[in-house]
Amino acid sequence: MHSITFQNILDLRCGIVRRVRVGILPPQIANRVGSIYRQEVWLSTESYHHIRNEHPDTTDRDIELIPYAVEVGRVIFESRREQWLAIDYIHPDCSDHHYILAVKCNRAGDAIYARSLHRLRPRQIEMLPRRGYVLRPYTERDRATPRWSRPIRMG
Repeated sequence: MHSITFQNILDLRCGIVRRVRVGILPPQIANRVGSIYRQEVWLSTESYHHIRNEHPDTTDRDIELIPYAVEVGRVIFESRREQWLAIDYIHPDCSDHHYILAVKCNRAGDAIYARSLHRLRPRQIEMLPRRGYVLRPYTERDRATPRWSRPIRMG
């Protein structure tokens, strides 16, 4: 799994680097959004500032978890936004915090960028699968499956 360090975040914030690699999508998922030859997911300086300005409740610690989202999150292809994917996941340290990461392929099809990250409310979580179709379910079952969708154990 890739990682983002606090130093990476400082470099993005200050404009020292233009982008940081945050993960790799499986080829079939990357191809679905138009990236034919590249599966790497990047966080750009522009996207970092968008996340921090538009979603002030999102912290740098949350941003450090973008590689976790790419690795274990449920991937949903939104039918009304062809070059976008929604990746939702539960914060690994706080099961009450559910997040969504929006990723987009650029027009040339040679790069995929993390564009937005924010917390979800329970109703938004329920509505996500209705916005498109699931390309990949949660991959770390007990850790990433919301408690309201887990089977109830009797006895």
